[in-house]
Amino acid sequence: MKKSTGDIVCCLVIIALGLAIGLPRYLNGIDLGDEGALAYGAERVLQGQIPHRDFYCNHPPLSSYTAAAMFKLFGTSIASLRILGICIYLLITLSVYLLLRQLTGHLAALVVAVPTAIFGMPSYHFIPFASVHGIFAILVAMLLFIRAVFTGRRWWAFATGSVTVLVMVARQDYGFYLLVAILVYAFALKFTNPQGQGKINLSRLLGFWLAGIAALSLPLMIYWFAVGAIPSMVQQLIIFPFTRYAETSSIPMPIFRSYQTLSQNLIVAMFYLPPVIGVLAAGWLVAAFVRRRFYFRQACLVFILVPSVLSYYQVLVRSDIFHVLDTLPLFLVLFGWWLSTLSKSAENGNKRMSLSATVGTLLLVVVVGMWYLSHTKHTFLGTSGRPLRKVALERAGINLSPEYASVLEDIVKRIQMYAEPNRPIISLPYHSMFYFLSQRHNPTQWDYFWPGDQTPEEFQTFIRQCHLDPPAVILIIRREEMSPSEKVVLDYVDSEYRLVHEGSGMTLYLPLKQPETKVK
Repeated sequence: MKKSTGDIVCCLVIIALGLAIGLPRYLNGIDLGDEGALAYGAERVLQGQIPHRDFYCNHPPLSSYTAAAMFKLFGTSIASLRILGICIYLLITLSVYLLLRQLTGHLAALVVAVPTAIFGMPSYHFIPFASVHGIFAILVAMLLFIRAVFTGRRWWAFATGSVTVLVMVARQDYGFYLLVAILVYAFALKFTNPQGQGKINLSRLLGFWLAGIAALSLPLMIYWFAVGAIPSMVQQLIIFPFTRYAETSSIPMPIFRSYQTLSQNLIVAMFYLPPVIGVLAAGWLVAAFVRRRFYFRQACLVFILVPSVLSYYQVLVRSDIFHVLDTLPLFLVLFGWWLSTLSKSAENGNKRMSLSATVGTLLLVVVVGMWYLSHTKHTFLGTSGRPLRKVALERAGINLSPEYASVLEDIVKRIQMYAEPNRPIISLPYHSMFYFLSQRHNPTQWDYFWPGDQTPEEFQTFIRQCHLDPPAVILIIRREEMSPSEKVVLDYVDSEYRLVHEGSGMTLYLPLKQPETKVK
């Protein structure tokens, strides 16, 4: 009962902290690109379209379906997406706590849950991207499999298999990390000293894990095969990441510079903190194995270390702060394991010292976290701290600065006046939000372009699909920054459309054969 009470109190503290951070911010800001692709992808799902087959998607379809479900429940708006986002944000933080509770005490788990609540989704407007779906699912799967190993209960393993499929359907790379982690964990357990723990039937647990995978994956595969989505999924989720992604999306690792501001160097430090934690954990494991002190706790550390290290590969490919933030929950679990180990070592000498050290670490984490947010708020929170107003668009429900809100409202209203509700539009290059906000459809499979992602053949297909259902309006944002590879699309626009509006980096085009309508 004491354990349950302590966990309930800690979970309530975590939820309260998350709401205190999230509620003032979750409706602020907008991402016209990635968030727009998520929102409009969910709308296409509601129209009966199949991700990958009917529209291009560079991640598995789970987030499109969860976003569509939110639109059904709470109405079609960005605000509905943010409700989903803040729910996943709280669930990720709670999952980190509960995962660590399998290995540590209440305070040590709480210490790690606090920075999980501070860093991550608060930095990108609580948008429920596919990556956060994958993070939540992989944390749950790890929690379930550790329970399966500690209890020997096969149904925990079966549940892990089902959640493993959800990880794959959320993010295929996270699914791969989880598969490797479970197999390495099972291998590591063979070298452990049970130390009072009963012998585990790993073959049976792995069998039920595979059965859980089959129970959910087979119906999904049959469905995708029946609707003809498999070829597109293979191309977009397997072939593309291994052939073009690194070339088109790579960003070099940042370095410390004397002329950078404190907040800039703090952000750079975040890129190097996870590898340090990983190297220390790996060194500890090697020492434990050599000294023949490799027990169940050390095997659990292996289980946590493997997906943490593998997930950092995406940071090496695309070294932006958002990819670093996605890796933090797993590395923070590693940090919690370290804190627990040090706490146990101190407890052997002085229990009061152990408690004081844990409480002191918790207070330090809170102070450093708040200090960090105060120094990076303009980088991370964008509009936070400035006067905001609600965007006067039906599908918005968010707050922006008055200037930005006015620009957004003006361009959406122009689109809606030039294009009847049943007429298509095109928004280039990476601003899918205008399909969603203007409630006008895209006649092509591509909701956005990214330099180098599309092939010349795909550009030709794009133009052919435009000819089949000619757009009533074409919107281009920062045309001068579009890639030379997209010149064939710009030539199509220039040959068949005329410029009617330009401002704030946005250019609006109407068909040459259509008379211009004046905006009131």
